[in-house]
Amino acid sequence: MAAESRFSIPRESLDGIDAFPLPLTGIEHFWLWDDTSQYPKRFRVALQFIGTIDWDAWSEALRLAVSRHPMLVAHLTSTKPLQWVIPKDPAIKVCWGKGDFGTSPFESAMDLQNETGLRIWGGEVDKNHPNAKPDPMALPTGTSRTNPEPMALATATELQAAAAKSTPEASDDGSGIPAPKSRYFFVIECHHAVSDGLGLRQCVGEWIVIYDRLTTQGEGKGKLVKLDPMRLADRGLIKRPPPTADSRPPTVLESIKLSFSFLSLRPKKLASSERLQLPLSNTANHIHRVLILSPEDTDRVLSAEAVESATFNDIAVAAVLRMVVHWNEKQSLRSTSEAQNKAQRLRVMIPVDLRSIQDMRMPAANRLGFGFVVADSQACSDRQTLIARVFEQTKALRQFGLGWDFPEIFNFVSRMPKLAKWITRIPLNGATAVVTNLGDLTRRHRRQLAAMDDLYPRCGDLKLEAVFCVPPLRPKTLMGIGLCRCGETLAIGMILDGSRFSEDDAKELLDAYAKTLVTLSRNNEERSE
Repeated sequence: MAAESRFSIPRESLDGIDAFPLPLTGIEHFWLWDDTSQYPKRFRVALQFIGTIDWDAWSEALRLAVSRHPMLVAHLTSTKPLQWVIPKDPAIKVCWGKGDFGTSPFESAMDLQNETGLRIWGGEVDKNHPNAKPDPMALPTGTSRTNPEPMALATATELQAAAAKSTPEASDDGSGIPAPKSRYFFVIECHHAVSDGLGLRQCVGEWIVIYDRLTTQGEGKGKLVKLDPMRLADRGLIKRPPPTADSRPPTVLESIKLSFSFLSLRPKKLASSERLQLPLSNTANHIHRVLILSPEDTDRVLSAEAVESATFNDIAVAAVLRMVVHWNEKQSLRSTSEAQNKAQRLRVMIPVDLRSIQDMRMPAANRLGFGFVVADSQACSDRQTLIARVFEQTKALRQFGLGWDFPEIFNFVSRMPKLAKWITRIPLNGATAVVTNLGDLTRRHRRQLAAMDDLYPRCGDLKLEAVFCVPPLRPKTLMGIGLCRCGETLAIGMILDGSRFSEDDAKELLDAYAKTLVTLSRNNEERSE
């Protein structure tokens, strides 16, 4: 991997400098208080392309896209009260070389007082990698047309090193001589205090569109949405959805009961493997894995919501609950120290988008709340019961605006920083797992691109093959799942606490989750084994 460098963003090119300085919101305070060296509050989004890249245009497109989102280049002040400011020489850390989703080339922790909350690395995949595959959509990175069970990767690098062992796809550059195409893998890491995944998705989508314009002489249709950076001042405002006929905001007594119920419940953790029990280190020790479902299984999963009257998110959460129950039962059989028939109470954390229609022109920022879905092991055994229970809880989150409670609480608690910091240090087991769905990264930008290739976005001579993401972890929340769609395929990313799980565990867990997700999406499913 090449050495890291500073990628300058000219200050005069930034939109919305007049909006700064900006005070921190309650949720931004939370992400900073909860940020530790063992569990950094940074999430990752990765892009995989095939084609030939124009590096000058790629860099210029990145510069222009980031310039539209000033929070991505902001620093924290060193004095209190903390504020976001634009430095004199804005720059993000980049490292152009070999892309690796699981390993960051940056050794230092992210210091938001001296650098931005955005880092990017990647480049052409290593064609000489011993595990390189000719096609990322083929086995063992996805599922075959004849074998419905997804197969996981041996390492995160295998998917990125998808180039060779066979002749790569070729293109004609006009000279009559076929030019071999390369695969490129880029990882974007962002601190949650500066943006959530949806905000970063907007910026990355614009990066792709601008690159397309620069390399195709502006042949794309439509213009980029005109953003309003002055709306960043309202990013901390909590606007609950108006109550409907069958919903109402909870009373104070109900809120107290809900809070007590949340704090008193100790959800079952994902059971650690007996094969690995390491002490916590002073640095993050996380395992990242990725997997791509076949187009057939992707269609089965995404079309299941029409049959079940539930959303894709509901089915994705239900799959986590069932997979964890089976995994924990399997681990209990290996250990005599735990009762095998003990009921499991599980809790999955899911992000809740707080953006309203008026926020569509807001640049990248953090506008997320959080909700929780709870189930016991008995409910997870029956498919219909499980999906219905998850659906009812996510419906309640939307109807009663429960996802808005979390940022509201921290807007209040941030006025007492010592208390708030103490709260974030309480070793609560908030959730068994985290599930996030980034959706289709380029869905809102497709009409702005010059061409599509069988539903896969094409920018210049690059075809976007896959998008991946993973959320950050908290102590005692040992697993995170990220879901992304690109073209006809669904990609699954997984992050695990490496101090509690091995690479073999990660392979087994990711394979089990993909298999459970596909199985739950089938009609008339019999009880899974």
